[in-house]
Amino acid sequence: MTRLPVWGEDAAFRAAIAQLADRARPATGPAGAVCVIDGGRAAAQYPHVATAGPLALIVTDPARVADSLLAEMSTAGVPVIVHRPRLRSDDVAVTGDPGSLRLLTVDVVASGAELRETTVDAVGWARSLAGGPLVLRGGARSEAALLVALDGPGGVPVSLSITRLMSATSPSLLVVGVGERRVEVEIEEVLGVHDVRIHDADGEWRPRPRHEAAARLALRRALAAVDGAVVGDLDDLVHDRALADTMLRGFSS
Repeated sequence: MTRLPVWGEDAAFRAAIAQLADRARPATGPAGAVCVIDGGRAAAQYPHVATAGPLALIVTDPARVADSLLAEMSTAGVPVIVHRPRLRSDDVAVTGDPGSLRLLTVDVVASGAELRETTVDAVGWARSLAGGPLVLRGGARSEAALLVALDGPGGVPVSLSITRLMSATSPSLLVVGVGERRVEVEIEEVLGVHDVRIHDADGEWRPRPRHEAAARLALRRALAAVDGAVVGDLDDLVHDRALADTMLRGFSS
């Protein structure tokens, strides 16, 4: 099996390269490599990487990447993996057929500093479980809370509530999907909780604990994308961010 070169300075991805040593190896430069782009330095890093001719891109800390740069990445002609630890593809995969859900509710609690990024991931979860893009139907707000009505594919109703805390605290996210089965996703960062639960006629079922680090998962997906696997991370992020920004306009300031 060919070992693909991987370039980047992120320590978590250096560890991931070592763990996937049969498929990946460290690269000395971005040319012809899977390149890890640090969102906080993307404006400076990306032009150099794009000119070098990467095999694929992994974007970390996407909240710090400007919309214009995301649009530029979309024209690069290479797969783009977006590193979103709150929205892991393996978590989404175990929730089953998204088309089977008839109702979704999503609750976000976050401080002002974390509000946008958490809302973007909340929209991502709703989109993933609904099975496609969401349409904003209406909303109501108070000084510290926002309630939004959305529709998923086929008119699946989605209710999304956002509570803004004045004190600095780690964000939390709760997603509940109801259909023939009940799907629950709970993320409480301050407690280290990241759970997926499925309820059906046989009771509650939880997937086996996933011990794979988020960076390793992102790298593994990038290697698969180089081999031809289809990824839609960038389009998904653009959708989630645009919808979150529309909902939060005038609320998160």
